[in-house]
Amino acid sequence: MFSCDKQYVALITKKSKPGEEWQNNLINGIGGKVNESETYAKAMVREFEEEAGKKTEINDWQHFARLVVPRGAVIFYRSFDKDMLRGVRTMEEEMIGVYPVADLHKLSMVPNLHWLIPMALIPSIQLATVREEQE
Repeated sequence: MFSCDKQYVALITKKSKPGEEWQNNLINGIGGKVNESETYAKAMVREFEEEAGKKTEINDWQHFARLVVPRGAVIFYRSFDKDMLRGVRTMEEEMIGVYPVADLHKLSMVPNLHWLIPMALIPSIQLATVREEQE
């Protein structure tokens, strides 16, 4: 979730959960798992409301990337809605923050955000698919 001028982004500081210990205290994108009866877009809307306290609409989000991994895929959405960052707040135990994009290199983030955020900021990218190489 970016400000409309692409200067700020809302992110979440992850806490350790079983199977996700590697993310503990690292900044990540806001999102989560897709429930059985949901589309990816509906899951993004629900997760953003649950984690950031902000109700959004499906048409506020654009699917811009898919990371294909051996166990499935991770779907990434972006939004540049002019009012989206106004009123975001921490709703659960994981802290929500609004960060200047120019300062992200100073933060402890999950590794893929170092290339996902710059990719998300390129308007001409409509849908990128990245495949994780298998060992």
